[in-house]
Parts: sequence; structure tokens; C-alpha cells
Amino acid sequence: MTRSGERSALEPDLVPVHQRIRDLCGRFPQGGLPGAEVRALRESIERPGSRVLLPQRGTKTQAEFEAFTRERQAALAVLADLVRSAATGTDAELARLSERLRGFHDHQHLRFDPESLDLDVPLKQVRAVALHLLRTGITGTETMAGLQLMTVAADASDEELLRDLARLERGYAANARKALRRIRHPVSQRFALAKRERDTNGSECTAAIAEAPRAEIDALVAGLSVADAITLLRMTVERQGVPQWLKGNERLAEAAAAAAENPMLMEDGAETPFSMAWLRDELRYGTCAYLGFSPGQRERAIARLGAWLSSPRALQSVENVVARRPHDSRELWLRRQVLDAQRDPSGALPAGLAVRIAAPQPGTGGDVGTHLLIDGMPLIPRTFEPGGAAPPERILHRGDGLQATPVPREVELAQADCAEACCGAMRAEIRRDAGRVEWEVWVTRRAHEHRETFGFDAAAYDAEVARAAADLTWEWPARRAGRLLGQRLRAEPDVMARWGCRLTWAGSRNSERSLLRMHFLYGDGEPFAADPPWLQFEHWVELPDSPVVVDGAVAAVVERIVAEFRETDPKTLGRVCGGSRANAEALGFPWPPG
Repeated sequence: MTRSGERSALEPDLVPVHQRIRDLCGRFPQGGLPGAEVRALRESIERPGSRVLLPQRGTKTQAEFEAFTRERQAALAVLADLVRSAATGTDAELARLSERLRGFHDHQHLRFDPESLDLDVPLKQVRAVALHLLRTGITGTETMAGLQLMTVAADASDEELLRDLARLERGYAANARKALRRIRHPVSQRFALAKRERDTNGSECTAAIAEAPRAEIDALVAGLSVADAITLLRMTVERQGVPQWLKGNERLAEAAAAAAENPMLMEDGAETPFSMAWLRDELRYGTCAYLGFSPGQRERAIARLGAWLSSPRALQSVENVVARRPHDSRELWLRRQVLDAQRDPSGALPAGLAVRIAAPQPGTGGDVGTHLLIDGMPLIPRTFEPGGAAPPERILHRGDGLQATPVPREVELAQADCAEACCGAMRAEIRRDAGRVEWEVWVTRRAHEHRETFGFDAAAYDAEVARAAADLTWEWPARRAGRLLGQRLRAEPDVMARWGCRLTWAGSRNSERSLLRMHFLYGDGEPFAADPPWLQFEHWVELPDSPVVVDGAVAAVVERIVAEFRETDPKTLGRVCGGSRANAEALGFPWPPG
């Protein structure tokens, strides 16, 4: 028993984070941990402290950025002193480090490069500090700091500990995976681990495979079955960045062609139709278009997959499932893929410019992409690895889209998944010259700028761009409602302005097709500016996915939302999802927990 006011050591917030993860694994020994359990654990360790360790960047002007840089450097010096003192290994100094870190509340933003701390401490001692934090830490701040120190100090004996902590997901998992990449394993062992843990924490194995030397990859691929080769392809193209060994790889091209000829070789059972649809789109629009195919081999594989998907048997099978589960977004996505294959079994792509809109399978993390193909080959995967195809709302429906106007203009074709300021963007100057349209294409933020020019017949170009912009068959009900709602509220700004609000986005994510989401700002400030205060709100409405988009039903939903916003303050309907605790207090709103 404990005296009044004391807390038992069995209380969750006094038990080390790693021990709580091990306990959770013991409760669920069959594999992946339930998302709700992981989220509850993560939220319980992210306790609010009394102050911030590292300042968050919220700058717009050069002066603000310089002030932020000075403040961050001073904070890093404090952190370095704490770690340096703890590296002596005394119990008192290690305890002091833990106690200090427990007083900070910026666990989610505690990002630092251990090498930038200039510790001048042997890695063995850095590792000892990290192990102390990871084995005894009870807060997110201790855990995050320990994981980041491990990114420069981990050795093979730390693998199990790091894999356990990767189960916390989010930033914890990212740092655990980075630390795991320090531990060398044969690429064949990495591949086996990645397959086994693909749905939990296999990403660090995939990253290590992508970074492996070509000779090791060639040895691995030579011994793979068709099913394993397709698995390797899939896990590789789903990550950011394309490994050097992928493009031009003849063995992987042969595996893709064999899978197209006989999809049963993929060994996916009931998931085979989904795998066929994925491979068909990847060969048409993705990095796999640049595998080492012999002349005509890629085109034959695309046509063969189209033939499988467009068969009456495939359509009947998916229709039977949709009849039982009419709002299942995965099955509805597959139905759309089957109907697309029936309209164009060969999947042949014309010379010149072709614009194709495609959505990846819901739940895989990707969004709808506008794929730009030149003479049958996708442009973006060839030239720009940090990002993928932009959504049609951005590239086709914003402003003049891809139209070739009389005056040359610059258009963004793709942006890095992080941000252009970080890893660049692909841009084109579009200009019209008599009967021709020209694109001058380049990638920003590269040390050596290389520009490439493409020319198109003007009449064919205009027709293709107009056709693509008018094609809305890819939309599902909530996505269409988002587009129409955005148009309506921008045309009638007073609807939200009377409540001091500004719409920033309305749409539906591919991962949650039955939700229509809206983001709007309140306050005079702009996002990420320090002053004046601002908050971002989110409001959502359920709108089930369906085989057919009924325009009348979608219009009724839009009208209902607009009418509701006319009568009711949107802030009372939504929830705060952006800004800061200080901004919320200044504007009179509670800051959400967590």
C-alpha cells in the first residue's frame, strides 16, 4: 500500500516506456498491435512539461528566422551540456538528465542531429546515455532524445530494443528506424525481415535494401521467386526516393512480365485482383515503367494485365462483393479499375502528351495523381524522385492549369513530399509558338540546374489538356462534394467571413473516402506566423463511398453545409487542429489534449 498522496510504481506513468511496450506485446503476441492501444500508450507518455527545450520554427521574415536560429543554437548548447554531463556514467548525472528532460513538453518537436551537438564524447558513452533514457524513460521526451542519440551510436545488440520502440509509430518510429539502419545485416536477411514486419516496423529494412550495393541486390534478385520479386518491387516503389539499382533492372522486368502473364505467380490469393490493378498502374505511370524491359515487353505486360482485369469473370466477382458491401472503398476502387480496363484493355498510350488521372488503392497512403506521359513514358518518375504526381485539383483545375496561353508562364508539375523549400519541385515554362507548344522543364534546388525541352503539336496538346480537365470520372462522392463546396464558399466568401473564418481546403482523402473534410482559419494571423494569433479548425461530414456519384445527392450535401454555415458559427461545429496553445488562449479557445 502507499501513503496518501503517493503513487504506486505500478501506475502507468511511472513504468518505463519500453516496459509498457513489452507488456503490450505480451497481451497481443500474434503480431501487429492494435492502433488504439498504441495511440493510448503514446498519448500517455507525451505529458505536458513546464517549458520547451527546442524552439519551434514559426518564422516568415529573415529577421525572425535569424532570431529562431540563435535561440535554437542556445537550446542545443543546453542539451549538449546535459548529455555531456550524463556521459560520465554516474547515477546522479544520469538521473539529473532524466529529471531535466521530464520537465520539457516538446517531445513531438525534439529533433536534433546528435553530431551537431559537438559532444566530443566517445560513441560508447553516447550509447550508454541513450540506453539509460530508453530503458528507464517514462516520458516521450526521454524516449525521443534517447532514440535520436541512438541514430549515431546503436550497435547490433540494440536491435530488439529499437524494434520495440518503433512500435510507438510517428516520430519515435522514424528515429528508431534510422538507428536500425546503422546495424548491418545481409540484404537477404533484410528482405526477409521486411516481408515479415511489413505492416508493423519493416520500413527500416526496406530503406536498408534500397541503399544496398548493386552487387548485393543482384545476388538477392537472382534467387527470388516471381512473388518475392513483386513484393520487393512494391515495398521499394512505395518509399520516397528511387534506388539506383531499380531503373534498368532486367530481372525485375522479367518478374513483372511473368506476373502479368500469369497473375497466380504473385501468390496473393484473394488479393490477386488488387495486385494486378496495382502492377498495371505502376507499369503505366510509376517508376516500374523504367525497369529493364526489352522492346515491347512493358506494353505487352500492361495489355495482359488489362485483359485479366477486363474479363467478365473479374467484373462479376467484384460486382458480387460490392453488392454485399456497397460502401467498401477498397472494393469500389477495384470495381473502377475493372471498368477502366474494360474501356481500354490495352492501356496503350499515344505519342506526344498524355494526361492520365489515377488513384492508388485506398489505405496505401497515396493520393490521386495526375500522371504526365510523354511518348508513352511517365515524366515525373524519370526526373523527380522526391515527390509524386500532383492531384488534379492542383495541376489541372487551379488557374489556367496546363493550358498553353499566349504569354509564356511557369507551372509547377510536381512538388517534393516534404516541401519545395526542402527538396525542390519540378517546374515547366509552357509557351506557345505558332502550331507548337513547348515545355521547358527543370527541377528546383539542385546544385546543377538541367533544363529539358519537350515539344507538342498545339492542336493535339490543347485537346488532351481540355479532355483531362473535363474528366471527373475519377471522383468519388465526398471528393466531388469537396470540390463543389470549395467553389461555392470561395464564390460566396461572406458565408464564413461573418464568423471571422476563411476556408483553406475542402476535400476527401483517398485513405478515407467516406469523409468530406474542411479546414478553415480563424484569427487575423497567417499559418506559421508568430503574430497575430490564428487557429486552424477542422470539420467533417460523413458521405459514404458508392459505385456511382449521384450529382443531385452531392449537391444536396453541399447545400446543407452552406446553409448550416450561414446559421451556425463553423467554429462550434469543428475542432481545433492547428495553431498553438498560446494562440488558442489568446483567441479564447481550449487547446486540444495530446
